[in-house]
Amino acid sequence: MKLSVDLSRLERARASIGAEKARIGDLAARRKRGRNPIEVQLIEKGSVVLSGEELAKVLRFPSGLAAIGNTQITLHILQPFVSKEDLEHVPALNPKFHVYDCDTLERMRTEQRFNRYVSTAEPSGRFLVEPWDRALRIRGERMEAVLKPCRYCLKALDYDGYSSKSPFERTQLVENFDLRKFFENYEHIFRCLPVFTTENFPDGNYTSDWARISEARRRQANWICSSCTVDLKDNRGLLHVHHVDGNRGNNKPSNLKVLCCVCHQKQPRHGHMYVGKNDRAIIDRLRHR
Repeated sequence: MKLSVDLSRLERARASIGAEKARIGDLAARRKRGRNPIEVQLIEKGSVVLSGEELAKVLRFPSGLAAIGNTQITLHILQPFVSKEDLEHVPALNPKFHVYDCDTLERMRTEQRFNRYVSTAEPSGRFLVEPWDRALRIRGERMEAVLKPCRYCLKALDYDGYSSKSPFERTQLVENFDLRKFFENYEHIFRCLPVFTTENFPDGNYTSDWARISEARRRQANWICSSCTVDLKDNRGLLHVHHVDGNRGNNKPSNLKVLCCVCHQKQPRHGHMYVGKNDRAIIDRLRHR
């Protein structure tokens, strides 16, 4: 049914105070305009090789997770001293890729060797590398290799309960690591961050260990929303941890509530949160199940 609404009074009020008329465009396009050019390239191409000073200018660790803008990334060494034959193994033993601000990255910064790392947002688990020919002592042509995640990253993040697992279980977690699922698991943190640029990058008032705390709280809740009881074990990125008092730095257990993204959006002053149609459809389907 077509609705007829008279907005002439509202229009006159707007004109009387000299306010500009808002133009509501596509949400994705508006968020894209708020991002720096490098982040836009990451989104469009899936991978942008940055290293040295160029990477240092845009690399941030909101909640401890590696990111450029509000796009989650990985870091790995583009030119490892590893032969082509070793890099062709699936997965290769070295180098490892990083997802978190772990002890290894801190050591590399201290030793001023951090410029060896490059960034990528590609979730396939395949990384561009340049092999090392030990006999000729030259670099080979750039190739793709399947790499393993850094164990120190998984330990610092306590990903999937890594710290409490047995040595065998930890090895299995590393061997079966799914980067795409990892990104999905933490995408809610980046969705809740405001749109920003390189010049005014905020941390959203999240603490540096927020990703680890969020992971632990959701795991303790068995990946179930405390409000609607939907089970999101297979869709972990749709399960959030809500700060009840609105202070993102207050991580006291009493202030944290595990909610699906739909229930999270319904909380006071959370109407700005974007929940896509596909995400709503998934939650609706699981609720009925």
